[in-house]
Amino acid sequence: MKKAFDQNVSRAKPRLKLGGPPPGPAASESRGAEDDWVYEVAAQVAGQSRAAEVEAPTAREVLAAAARASEAEEEEVSTRSRVEATLREAAAVAEPEEVQEEERVTVAVGAKGRGATAHGSASTVVSGPAPAARGGAGADSRSSGRAAPAAAPPSSSSSAPSTVSAPSRASSPPPASPPSSRSAPPAPMPAPAAPVAGAMAERRPSTTVRTETVVAPPPGASAPVARQAAQDDTATRRERLRERLRGVREHPRPEPLPTSVAAAGVLAVERIAHLQAELTQVKQHNAALQHDLDVARRACERATEEARGRVEEARRLAAQMEERAGLLSELERELQSVEGERDEALLAVQEARTQAAAEQEQRERLAADMTRKDAELADSLSEEERLAGELERFRDDGTQLRKSVEVLSTERDTLARQVADLTAERAELLEARKALESVHRALTEAARR
Repeated sequence: MKKAFDQNVSRAKPRLKLGGPPPGPAASESRGAEDDWVYEVAAQVAGQSRAAEVEAPTAREVLAAAARASEAEEEEVSTRSRVEATLREAAAVAEPEEVQEEERVTVAVGAKGRGATAHGSASTVVSGPAPAARGGAGADSRSSGRAAPAAAPPSSSSSAPSTVSAPSRASSPPPASPPSSRSAPPAPMPAPAAPVAGAMAERRPSTTVRTETVVAPPPGASAPVARQAAQDDTATRRERLRERLRGVREHPRPEPLPTSVAAAGVLAVERIAHLQAELTQVKQHNAALQHDLDVARRACERATEEARGRVEEARRLAAQMEERAGLLSELERELQSVEGERDEALLAVQEARTQAAAEQEQRERLAADMTRKDAELADSLSEEERLAGELERFRDDGTQLRKSVEVLSTERDTLARQVADLTAERAELLEARKALESVHRALTEAARR
């Protein structure tokens, strides 16, 4: 395909020389249907069609001219009001007068064409006080420099104080158009730039700039006020000029058409190569994203396995806690049995005391039995001491068991919190996994598209 295109371009090369005579009618008639086809293809590659070439301005340009005329009228009214206010403040002072020159630059812009305003013209007046020390040449140069940003684009400027001619289309930045470059495909435009520019230049009158010197009333005590107003006016004009320059930078003019079919072919080949390079970069980026997705998926799987291991560990710890709780319940039952034995021992002691009282009553009658009863009493006392020691030991054991119960309760609470944290981490990991799966599905759908 590229070879056939190069062959067509080589056959369609213009046979003109710089400084040579133009081709005759025979040469123009000799171009057949094939050459017309090649030129149409070149025009389509450049983003414009030959059928759109018209001499008359478009409706968009006419509306833009009308908008510029209305903006110029508003600017003229505001400037005149500021100048009148300054003159009134200067005239209100009744002190010794000094001659001060004020230059007024009137820019008359005539907008004439189809769909223009009712009067067909608009004028803009820009005025400001000039210092008295400057002479006529200084005032003229400054007036011409001030008229340049008001009536011409940054590319057209004049330093002469008299009439300056320029297309009325240059009084404001061109309409917004997408920037074109060799790295991006050109956007289709309504009409070629060169024929429209020529038609607009032929159909629109020139811009006239005239300088007038007006003698204003001298400022007295209000001289600082007038100077401040002049500085404010200058700052306002500078800000307006910056905005216009910014608008011109934001809306660059479209790239001109290729001068020949060969240039158009070269431009098309360059754009195709650039698009292929961008496609390769996008594929590499997609492969990198796929690799990152696989890595993230493996990390998620590892995290899931770790979470499962932690859950199993938590279950094992819960089982151990249940076993310890059972052991604690058994110890409590044993403690209850020991307490029962202690109660029985106390009852036995009471019975022994009762028996001792009965033996004391029967001492006179049972003298022989006193020795035996005394021995039994001694045995009972020793048994009581033994039981008392055991009771104290059981009390100490109970205290230690209570402390162990408290420690186990604390450990159980800690393990419960750890289980809750692990459950929350598992939920977060599940949400992250779902998010990664949704991202993977989105990337898969994007890759399919």
